[in-house]
Amino acid sequence: MMSKSEMSKSEINHCNCKKVLELLSAYIDSELSNDEKRMLDKHILQCQPCKVYLESLNYTVRLSVRLEKQESYQMPKDVRVKLRTFLKEKCQCDKDEER
Repeated sequence: MMSKSEMSKSEINHCNCKKVLELLSAYIDSELSNDEKRMLDKHILQCQPCKVYLESLNYTVRLSVRLEKQESYQMPKDVRVKLRTFLKEKCQCDKDEER
């Protein structure tokens, strides 16, 4: 087994990324200790993939909160008819391909 000093920077970063992914929900919910939060903040500043993932996760949370607050959405009738027609045609094609 390699010591940390023998590991490449990308291997160390990968280990850190795994740890970050494990902690992101707690990070978003402000459930981390100050030390954990500082570690994540530092990593996210230096790691573009983790930064993008966090932004995506934050966006998903905000979107779900907005959707929960909205009243039910009624799809416009013309869109509903087009969608239904498309799905019927698609399902028919799938049945024809099975034969």
